[in-house]
Amino acid sequence: MLKMDAFRNRQLLLSMVGTFAIKGLALVVSFLTMPAYMRFFGDQVALGVWLTIVSAASWTLTFDLGIGNGLRNKLVEALVFKDAERCSRLISSAYFATALISLALLFGGIFLASAFDWNAILGVDEGVISEPILVRAIQILIIGLAAQLFLKTVSSILYSLQKPATNNAIALVTSILVLIWVLVAPVGSAENNILTVALAYSVLSNIPLLVCTCVVFLGPLRRERPRLSCVSLRVVREIIGFGAAFLWAQLMFMLLVGANEFIISNLFGPLYVVEYQIYYKIFGLVASICSLALTPLWSQITKAQYEKDFEWVARTYRMLHKGVLVAFAIEVVIAIFSQQIIDIWIGADQLFVEPFAAGVFIVYGTFYVWQSVESTLACGMGRLRVQNVVYTLTTPIRIAVMVILSNFCENWVIVVAVNATVLFLYCFVQWISTARTISFEKNRARTHA
Repeated sequence: MLKMDAFRNRQLLLSMVGTFAIKGLALVVSFLTMPAYMRFFGDQVALGVWLTIVSAASWTLTFDLGIGNGLRNKLVEALVFKDAERCSRLISSAYFATALISLALLFGGIFLASAFDWNAILGVDEGVISEPILVRAIQILIIGLAAQLFLKTVSSILYSLQKPATNNAIALVTSILVLIWVLVAPVGSAENNILTVALAYSVLSNIPLLVCTCVVFLGPLRRERPRLSCVSLRVVREIIGFGAAFLWAQLMFMLLVGANEFIISNLFGPLYVVEYQIYYKIFGLVASICSLALTPLWSQITKAQYEKDFEWVARTYRMLHKGVLVAFAIEVVIAIFSQQIIDIWIGADQLFVEPFAAGVFIVYGTFYVWQSVESTLACGMGRLRVQNVVYTLTTPIRIAVMVILSNFCENWVIVVAVNATVLFLYCFVQWISTARTISFEKNRARTHA
């Protein structure tokens, strides 16, 4: 058992080191991208619209009916028991189901895109970007997202193979490609800019995924590559059935943290989306690093669960909670130097840091890290009831609270404050539930030993 724990810890450490190294580069790229976007668009309203659209577009990638996360957990089980035939059926069936969903998104999305008044939804005047241009940009993004939804199935496979650093490398390469394009692309009108950046984003985000898919199925999984003969509707139902809880959790969480740009744009105006993004990129730094560092832990927890090693799970869980306190301390340090960071990053006199906003983001960033810890353990063990119940009940309430508060307070920071409250509620309840589950499983493992 000690040798197994040492191997698992070493494997986890290597994955985390790789993730941190790649994320370090990704953070540099991320910080360079915002000023590049500001130069490219010129108009902050147009930039706010683009950031809102991209944020909303990322939600679309969760609409895979839970296939990605279902495959991720089920494939770990098949790999642990070295069942090659089971691996082939899982992979082929997942790709088949994802292809159908991608086609539905492609044709349905393109048709429905023209049915909405996007200027009203995004809060942008037609004098800045006309409705036909907005519709065309969104349709271009839908085409790219449909392809990405299909190709990103390889990400779940890489997680199951305990190769999370490769997934992070894919995201890094995509960000670098987009940054290079924004730096060299010719600047035009706001309408021309949003069309060209939508096209570039759609193409560039799929290139790394396509290359990685080819490498995986021409290399380590060449015998398990997707084949129609291995597609099983029973396996599809099994993956979707298991992944449905993950899907709902993803959707609720995306509505919690991924809708901030959309809500701010509607309640306060797209101009404040840029301001929110600047704060978020600085104070969200710790949360982003922690979330990525925890990525390899999900599959390790799943593997440990199948191997009945709950002693290791308990030790890891305690260690992670200490990490949350460290994250809080780092957030405070970031707040102290936030004005200097912003002045160096995007230029002096571009944004004055408000103490209230900084304080709220300290709390939000800390609770986001805590949430990452709790959800990683819950997802790894396949226990999502608490997450689904809390987020489902609080989502409509928090939106109503935001709308009401916006009538009395003209400060977009209230959106972040309300979200921080919801995150704390989830973390507290999930912490109690997970601690009880681990204790129960440890005792049961000892009884059957």
